[in-house]
Amino acid sequence: MKRLISLSLTVIMCLSLGMTAATAAESGRTQIGTISASLTANSALMDAVFIERKSCSDDSAESSLTLDVSPDKSAIDVALTINNTHYKATLPGQANEVAVNGLVGYIGVYEGFFINSAEKTSIDSVSVAEGIPVIVDVTFTDKEVFAALTIGYATEKTIPEIIFFGNLSDELGAISTEYTTKTLAAQEAKAMDEMVFPSNEGKSVDGETKLQANTTIKLGNYMAGALSLFHGDELRNQGSMPVYVKVNTNSISVENYVRYGLGYGSSTVTAYPGTFDLSVGGNHNSLHILTNAYLPQNASTSVTIPIPYYLPQIGFGTVGYHLTTSSTSASLSKYSPSSQHHNKVSWSMYRISGWSPSTFDGDYTTGTGMTGEATYTYSGHVTSDVPRTMTATGKINYRYACMVFDQLVTFNLPTGTMTRSSSVIIKP
Repeated sequence: MKRLISLSLTVIMCLSLGMTAATAAESGRTQIGTISASLTANSALMDAVFIERKSCSDDSAESSLTLDVSPDKSAIDVALTINNTHYKATLPGQANEVAVNGLVGYIGVYEGFFINSAEKTSIDSVSVAEGIPVIVDVTFTDKEVFAALTIGYATEKTIPEIIFFGNLSDELGAISTEYTTKTLAAQEAKAMDEMVFPSNEGKSVDGETKLQANTTIKLGNYMAGALSLFHGDELRNQGSMPVYVKVNTNSISVENYVRYGLGYGSSTVTAYPGTFDLSVGGNHNSLHILTNAYLPQNASTSVTIPIPYYLPQIGFGTVGYHLTTSSTSASLSKYSPSSQHHNKVSWSMYRISGWSPSTFDGDYTTGTGMTGEATYTYSGHVTSDVPRTMTATGKINYRYACMVFDQLVTFNLPTGTMTRSSSVIIKP
C-alpha cells in the first residue's frame, strides 16, 4: 500500500506540473452563475464502485435529487425524493474553481441537515436532534452536474448511506482529477514548509501542566481520532493557567475504513484531514478566559501554536507548529447568560489542500495534532478548595480520494464529536 501511495504522489506531482489551471479572471472567461439540476440515482455507477458491500438500499436506488447552487457558491438548496417522500435543506458550504485544458468547473462541498419527514424511509433511521445529517460533494460545470450524498454519520455502530446522482462524464472526471491531484501535491509541499520545533510550556499553580482527560472515536472497528485535554491540577483564585485541547487523526485507519467499511475496496487512494472543529470551556461563570488570551485568533490564517504532549516518564511538553489555514473561525461564548466573561472558545480550521496526516496522526503522547490554547482564570470568592470542571470537544472532517473508473474523485467524511471533561481545584 505504501508503494501505491508513493506512486500515486509521484503521478500527482507530474500531473500538477504538466497541467495548467487558470482562474476565470485570469483567462477572461465568465464565471458560472446559478446552477440548477434534476438528477436520478446512478445505481450502475454505485454497483461498480462499491465493491466490498451493497451500495445502497432499494429506496435509495430509486431516489431523485434536485439542487440549486447559489451564484456565490456559498450555499446549495437540495431536495431529495425517496419512495415519494421528500426531504429538503439549504446547506452552507463552498466551491473551488478548477480549470483544465480550457474547461472551467467547480468542486463544492456542502453540509447540514435534512428536515425530518412525517413518513419514514430508509434514511430516517439516521435522524438526530437537528434532523438527518447530509454532506453533498458536487462537481459541476455550466452544463453538467455530478453529486454524491453522504447521509448519516459514520460511527462505531452505523455506516452512512452514500448515493451517487448524475453521470461522472469525461469532462467532470477531468475536473475532479485535476482538483484531487493538485490538492494532494499542494498538501505535501506545504507539509515540508511547516517546521516543528521545541518550545517551553506554560506553568500552572502546582508547577506542572498535565494530561487531564482523553478519549478516542471509531468508525466501525477503525480508530478515527483522539481528543486530549491538558491543564494544571490546581488554579489559584485570581491566578491563571494555560489550557490546551488537542485533536489527533488516524488517517491510515480511516483509509482502511473507506476501503472496507464503506466498500470502496482497492479504488481507495488516500485519506487525510480537511477540517478540524474543537472547543474548550469552563463550566462555571467564574472560570473564564482572560481577554483575547487564546490561539488561534479568529480569522488568523498563519500562526505558531504549541502542540502539547504528555509522557508519564518525562512529563508535559510542547512543540511549536507553524499552522497555516485557508480559514480560521474562533468564537467566544458564555457558560450562562449571567456570566460576565467568556467561558468557552470554539475553533474551526479549514484548509483547501487539507493537511498531511504525518503532522496530525498520533495521540496525547505525540507532538502532533491540531491544538487550541486558552489562558483561564478564576474570578470569584473562594475561602477553601473548590472543584470546578472543564469540557473539551473535537471533530474531524476527513477527505478521501478514490478512483472512479479512471478518474480521481474526492469525497468528505466527518467523524462524530468527541467530548471529555476534567476537574480543576480552585484554591483561595
